[in-house]
Amino acid sequence: MTRLLISSLFLLLPVLQLSQPAAATEVPPATTTTEEPQSVAVNGIKNPELRSYRNMLAGLDMFESKHHLAPTADNLRFVLKPRHASTSLAGLSLRIANDDMSIPVEVAADGSFILPRDQAAADGEAELILNRARGEFSGMPRVTSANVPANMRRLGDVRLECQVAIAIAKKEFNVLLRAAAAVALGGTDWCLSSRVSYGTFTPFPTDSVSLVSGDKRTVLLSGHRLKYAVLPLADRNWPDDTLVEFQPSPATSIAHFTAQPIYLSGTMNKWDNSLPLTQVDASNFSVDVVLAKGISKFKIVSKDFKMVELGVGDTRANETKGNFAINTGKALAWAGKDVWFEPPQAGKYSFTLNVADPDAPVLTITARE
Repeated sequence: MTRLLISSLFLLLPVLQLSQPAAATEVPPATTTTEEPQSVAVNGIKNPELRSYRNMLAGLDMFESKHHLAPTADNLRFVLKPRHASTSLAGLSLRIANDDMSIPVEVAADGSFILPRDQAAADGEAELILNRARGEFSGMPRVTSANVPANMRRLGDVRLECQVAIAIAKKEFNVLLRAAAAVALGGTDWCLSSRVSYGTFTPFPTDSVSLVSGDKRTVLLSGHRLKYAVLPLADRNWPDDTLVEFQPSPATSIAHFTAQPIYLSGTMNKWDNSLPLTQVDASNFSVDVVLAKGISKFKIVSKDFKMVELGVGDTRANETKGNFAINTGKALAWAGKDVWFEPPQAGKYSFTLNVADPDAPVLTITARE
């Protein structure tokens, strides 16, 4: 059944989008469907990230209104996450500004910040401005209750994060879009809809995610080097004090690739498992495939897309000619994004995966005669 995903853009502009089949879905993917603004420059930054300060305050209001979900959480933080692995957090600067004022907002070393309240800024239609170009960062709310272990999250905290994100989203959406979403989701509390998927990033590469409530325990998700987990926010059989436990991934070995078949899965085969890679020696796997002209998108995966899911860590080249070059080995990232490859011409190509370094397998694409 088609599900609705919520993904957060910079400073919590969640975008509701219909999910694709699991093989093609990157969680959390996010591309805005709102119209891009005219090109502007702020302090030399062309098209900086801008967000309405008044709309962001709706998230603070919701945090206070739903604080019973996380009563020991002292404050609401927002966390900036680079959209590309090579983007640094160093030098981030955030401010609330309009023509008459500029209020600096302290950004911590981990990219998080607490948004202050300022009525004059809200009345003056101030913007929240980041000193980075649009698209470099995504963001999300962060609620942390007291005394939660580092390898766990509290389910009520994530429920409150969802409420905050939705409150901001509703301010960004117009009346017709809000009404349409309410009909599609069966009510005004979107976080309680079974058609909404919302979750959390794992604190480290993870092999399993479990829910723990008293003596009750269930494995919610298992795989290898997982980075994100969708949580059952609408299931009240799991109370707010339920802990979400993350089991760290052990070191990857070559045996991890030989334990089950691995596949080339992408647009060339409709994301199925019809292109298995064959082991050709101790550390190399290969498959030949005929590609048409144009960009092909793919990953190297296990059948379930969980035990093995290899993509790229940096997708910035996707908008032009792809992010992968022919005849050049490139290390893939676990739980990475889709690889985009544009062959120089239609024909047969060999995809060879070298797993001598299992934590960073190297893929090479070559043309076949």
